[in-house]
Amino acid sequence: MDSLALAWNTMMVDKGTQSTAAIDANIHAMLGTIKDANGKDIYQTGGQGLQAINGIIANAPLPTAIHTTQDAATPDHYLKPWEGAGFNWDTITHLVHDTFPSVGTIPNAYSNTMNVLSKPIAQQGAVK
Repeated sequence: MDSLALAWNTMMVDKGTQSTAAIDANIHAMLGTIKDANGKDIYQTGGQGLQAINGIIANAPLPTAIHTTQDAATPDHYLKPWEGAGFNWDTITHLVHDTFPSVGTIPNAYSNTMNVLSKPIAQQGAVK
C-alpha cells in the first residue's frame, strides 16, 4: 500500500465510526457506551477502554490501528468519554483541536504511528 493510500484510508476510518458505542469510540481512543446488567447504556471504565484500544492497535487493519494510535496521542481523545457530535461548544472545540493539534500532540502521534509501522502487522503494538 503506498503512503498516500495509507494516509487516505487512515483518515477515512472516521467515516461511519462516530457513534457513542464503545465499538466506535474506542477506534478514536475514546471511551464509549456499553450495556450494564440492566441493559442501560453506561460509559466504559478507563481500564475497559484501554484494553479495547490496545486490542484495536494490536489487531485491527493497519489504517484503523494507525488512526487509533494517532488519536491516542491527543488529550482531547485519549480515554475521554465520547458523547457524540452536535452543534455545541464541545464539538466545535473538539474539531478545532483535531484540525490544529497542539505542538506536543504532533510528535506523540508521529511516534505512535512509527511504533505501529515498525512492527510486524500481527504485532503492531499498543499504547501504554
